[in-house]
Amino acid sequence: MKNKVTTYKGFKIIEDIDYITEKPIFKVYTKEEWASSAVFRSFEWEACSMKEATDFVDLYKQGIVVTIDNFMDYSEVTGFRFFSGEE
Repeated sequence: MKNKVTTYKGFKIIEDIDYITEKPIFKVYTKEEWASSAVFRSFEWEACSMKEATDFVDLYKQGIVVTIDNFMDYSEVTGFRFFSGEE
């Protein structure tokens, strides 16, 4: 299967299949990471859906630091919204 590449706000998102679960995953790359050789390239985030991937990019562009610990609050998998503390 050839991986589908989408560009969203300057980021590249590659749709792939997880080799363990055999379910779709979406790897998010910054412009700088994408410019690296594919051998050395590493993704910024791995998402379970395109929605999660684009949400990650939106938060990243806003300067909100997203980590494994706090991103699950926004993830489509959990159904919760990201809590910024201002709500």
